[in-house]
Amino acid sequence: MVSAECAQKCRPWNYSASAFKPARRENRPHSAEQLDEHRTVIPERLFWGEAIISFGFEQFDPLFEPGPATVPAYLVLLNLHDDDVPAIVNQLREAVAASGDKVEDLIGRMLATPNWRVQIIGAAALLIAGSSNGIRALWSALDRPCWTSPQLAAVASRVDPDFLAQASLRLERGCKQDVAEAAEMPWPARHVALGPLSLDAHSAKLAASLAGLCAREEGASLWLTPLMARADLKALIDLDVDEAASIALDWRDEIDRLFVSD
Repeated sequence: MVSAECAQKCRPWNYSASAFKPARRENRPHSAEQLDEHRTVIPERLFWGEAIISFGFEQFDPLFEPGPATVPAYLVLLNLHDDDVPAIVNQLREAVAASGDKVEDLIGRMLATPNWRVQIIGAAALLIAGSSNGIRALWSALDRPCWTSPQLAAVASRVDPDFLAQASLRLERGCKQDVAEAAEMPWPARHVALGPLSLDAHSAKLAASLAGLCAREEGASLWLTPLMARADLKALIDLDVDEAASIALDWRDEIDRLFVSD
């Protein structure tokens, strides 16, 4: 494990709020006319932010609707301290078992879907049914804007033996995101699918998550400490307003408890 001193130096969640500059909201409609225009393109339910999932994930479809809990599983999984979490984990295990040899493909499809609700289900399923293709799909999801990147990064730290190498690679390049698909989404659709962050802010959230997770890994201080001293990386992480590192670390602690037998 890294020393307490190194961990303190590398903790990206100890940033100054005064350094934060509000992220831009690209393509956000402001006028009534713009809102009406978006409503003609985006279904009304999607516009109002309801969880719209194009069902097609077979045994995993029930996880996108209320079941063991009064809300869909993806909402319960955002915070693994909820009383309904054990029931949702059991529902996940049942879906994985029922999927048989299709499970790897289904997990890959969920992680490739540009919607945080689907991706968090796919990532949680990967904790139960590990696969090399699933790990690649997980990193691919992290390389694109995703509101639940701290949770996905926590999963990567547990399922990928090469987590530190993959995390280091992304931190070195400032966690650059492939935003091509997201940039083409109308603002309401992007807000619902990817969360309220601007496209620029997703890099900051991922960088904070990866740095926080790596700071707890043995041997990471050799490369993480000098990397965290870079002015550009410090400035990037200072843009994270969600305390992403704390979310990622808390999620990892909880998945260690909940999925210990998998």
